[in-house]
Amino acid sequence: MPNIYPKTPAQANYRILNLIEQMVAVAPKGTALGLCDLISALFSGYFIESGGAVMPAVEAFLRQEIQDEKEREARSRRAAKALTYGNYNLKELMDTLQEIVQAEGNWEPIMGQG
Repeated sequence: MPNIYPKTPAQANYRILNLIEQMVAVAPKGTALGLCDLISALFSGYFIESGGAVMPAVEAFLRQEIQDEKEREARSRRAAKALTYGNYNLKELMDTLQEIVQAEGNWEPIMGQG
């Protein structure tokens, strides 16, 4: 996917990925790994390109860094299985993210279009 916002600092991207990892840490390891790839693909905009399809979005996201096709396919399947069959509670994930954001104290809400 082309970089639409080339002025976004790389540190901001790494910070978001770190927050995703902290958020999914409450889930079991396998589910957390799959959710991490899934949420990262979502935030990176790959679901727009794939029309909302999970496997193509995660596959495109992972293609940036993972050259090994078998590993990429396995991680894409893990992400789809985590979404469908994973042992997680969405409210718990969101509560964890809210706790992280509040603990840091430097996040500010942004309102778009009123």
